Amino acid sequence: MKKILTDLMEIMSPPGGESKAACYLADAVRGFANDADISSDAVGNLVVTIPGKGDGSVILCASVDESVFAVNDADDKGLLRFASLGGLSPSAAAYSEVEFENGVKGTLVPLSADGERGEKADDPLSYAVDIGAVTKEEASASVPAGCAFRPVSRITENGDFITGASAGAKAGAAALLHAAKILSEKITDKTVHIVFTSQGKVGARSVLAAARRLVTAEDPCEAALCVCATDSDPKDGIAVLSASERQICDCSVARRALNAAQDAKIKATLKAGGKATPDVTAAGKFISAGIPAAVLGIPVRYLGTPRETVAPHTLEDAAAVAARFTFSENE
Repeated sequence: MKKILTDLMEIMSPPGGESKAACYLADAVRGFANDADISSDAVGNLVVTIPGKGDGSVILCASVDESVFAVNDADDKGLLRFASLGGLSPSAAAYSEVEFENGVKGTLVPLSADGERGEKADDPLSYAVDIGAVTKEEASASVPAGCAFRPVSRITENGDFITGASAGAKAGAAALLHAAKILSEKITDKTVHIVFTSQGKVGARSVLAAARRLVTAEDPCEAALCVCATDSDPKDGIAVLSASERQICDCSVARRALNAAQDAKIKATLKAGGKATPDVTAAGKFISAGIPAAVLGIPVRYLGTPRETVAPHTLEDAAAVAARFTFSENE
């Protein structure tokens, strides 16, 4: 699990630019699941389908992208101005080294003293990136508008935790890759669609496309479970969200996830409220498509910073719960 997570963390995958991470996941699945069907769609979703022996299907979902910044323009001093894609905090990354998709590096700097920013402390407009350019033309020639970047954050292992940029962002995908391995070694009753979605950190933009593609009258889907990072306390175990600041979930599906955790002898806590990554809204997209859905939250410290921290054993717990969730409740 540590290797899966750190491999994914090393791949920059901005919203809409997840192809390298998706290729890593697809190659990994091919290594252990010969009978799985692997496909992708025009918006970057990767779908791994594990056939079941009976009728109906269940969906497991996690996003592959991470929160990043993206260049808007350069000013007359050669500083790059940018916007935030997702929940990454510019104030938490102040004076950090950053790396762009094209390999250029720079430093994220505030445009005024800390005390003067006030309510704009986390507004990207209060920051810029210095790449050593002195004119607008020089900066734009090195880094074009639209280029994504993220803070450079060394991956470190501290006791039971792994820390680094995008540790929380990649936790759900890492957990579901492990769940796919678990399910590939079983004979499942339902067909299981494991959906690694694109654009999760900007409001789960592509989930509805995946749902509409997978669900037909001939192949009804009984439930979806979305796995993502939350700021819950690791000592409380995996979080099952009945509601969050972004989303209301289906209570029956949340209860099913809790039962799956109990069956797997894994600690899980039902929660309503609290901070979660934007991809928690995937549950609402499935509900919009007529599929009852809930959220399984992996506890992550320092969400939205360059030093997100997660315990790999909680990813293993989430994988076990997700795999158990796919079986009927009466089994």
